[in-house]
Amino acid sequence: MMSPTTARLTPVRSAVAEAVRRQVESGIDIVTDGEQGEPGFFAYVRERLAGFEPKSPRRGAPRQWAAEVAAFPEYYEQYFSRAMLGAAIAPHTPMVCTGPVSYRGQESMRRDIDNLKAALEGLNPEEAFMPAAAPSGVGTNEYYRTDEEYLQAVGEAMRTEYQAIVDAGFILQIDDPWLTDVYGQDPASSVAERRRTAETRIEALNHALRGIPPEKVRFHTCYGINEGPRTYYAAVVKSMLSSWHNFFFVSFDPGGFVSVDKPPLGLWIQAASAWLIGFRGLSLLVPQALAGVLSVGLLFFLVRRAFGPLAGLVAGARAGPDADLTHHQRARQPAGLVPVAGGLGLHAGGRNRVSSPSGARCLRHRPGFQRQMLAAFLPLPSFFLLYFLTAPRPWWTRLMHLALAAVVLLVVSLSWAAVVDLTPADQRPYVGSSGDNSVLSLAIGHNGLDRLLPGRSIFGRRPQAAKPD
Repeated sequence: MMSPTTARLTPVRSAVAEAVRRQVESGIDIVTDGEQGEPGFFAYVRERLAGFEPKSPRRGAPRQWAAEVAAFPEYYEQYFSRAMLGAAIAPHTPMVCTGPVSYRGQESMRRDIDNLKAALEGLNPEEAFMPAAAPSGVGTNEYYRTDEEYLQAVGEAMRTEYQAIVDAGFILQIDDPWLTDVYGQDPASSVAERRRTAETRIEALNHALRGIPPEKVRFHTCYGINEGPRTYYAAVVKSMLSSWHNFFFVSFDPGGFVSVDKPPLGLWIQAASAWLIGFRGLSLLVPQALAGVLSVGLLFFLVRRAFGPLAGLVAGARAGPDADLTHHQRARQPAGLVPVAGGLGLHAGGRNRVSSPSGARCLRHRPGFQRQMLAAFLPLPSFFLLYFLTAPRPWWTRLMHLALAAVVLLVVSLSWAAVVDLTPADQRPYVGSSGDNSVLSLAIGHNGLDRLLPGRSIFGRRPQAAKPD
């Protein structure tokens, strides 16, 4: 009689082969096994590590999601009972360390490696990777005296798996979606305490990776693993209220460690609103709601000017309940200025058909850049072309006006970015999502060309895991 592991071996191998084949056919050149051999995360821990046992989840939310749960209790009550705990293939019972940790998943690891190697036969991807859990993500500690001792023990055990993946010729991906969750832990803990928690986890991981070439490792983290509403931008506004330094640099954390990957204007307005009427959900949503009203008003004005009052009313009535516009005005993410900036740009472009695009009018598109960076400049070519083709002036005058407008627009739009980039790195937060601590790179890359050319960098193809940049 076959064991359960043997019984699922053939279906798993077929699933891995199918997953890899589809990745290659889709044009993906760095493929993975899709974790087909791991029926569930906690089952993975139980299978690979000794010293853990399942325990029923305690009532309430996991500590690392405390901020989100406190802000959206009704949503997360349903999420924990249905989406997270009610639809798993394997039992979704958290694992708790109750004894010495050691690695016992050699056979499972060998099986997963063999399945991926078999799936790659006859295919020619650039490279393949296998994911493995970070030491901080396998469970909670009830055995070791300190969390540091616990993480070191788990890291030492997981090192066996890390080394096996690299020795098999694959790239090792460390999955650690919990790292960024330290900033959403118990609000009673200080920023310094949360940062120390993150440093402890990183130290344990680095110790587990010792001797493994850095180019053989890729690190995956994200803003948590739970699907639900966030308090991210609300936390940014609260941090900005703690000091002028954090306000100017739009620091995510009160300690000024890292800034958000958005330009400042929308967040400045939200912070001003929170300062005036107090930090609460209403103070963050009021600027969004006002921006929505202004967007509809601008649309009415623009359409009325060209087609008459009735057309303007129809356009405004259609835009008011628009799902996308309403979504942005109800969200705490400060996206409401984008349609306002677009409307101001259209207003300036329409008037510029019969006059010069003066510096004052060019400034009307500046809020778009200070809210969405290079992505806000996408309509500018059409605005410039409209003026060049329709303005009643000699062509050389139109070119001169457009050149002057471009200079004024760039100087004013890049003013904040220049100040930040010229500030010594040790005197300001790290520029989040930039890759090189530069607002200019953030504007051109993450908030610019990356939106148009996903999977590409401003220099072409993104660097791959085995080729460190």
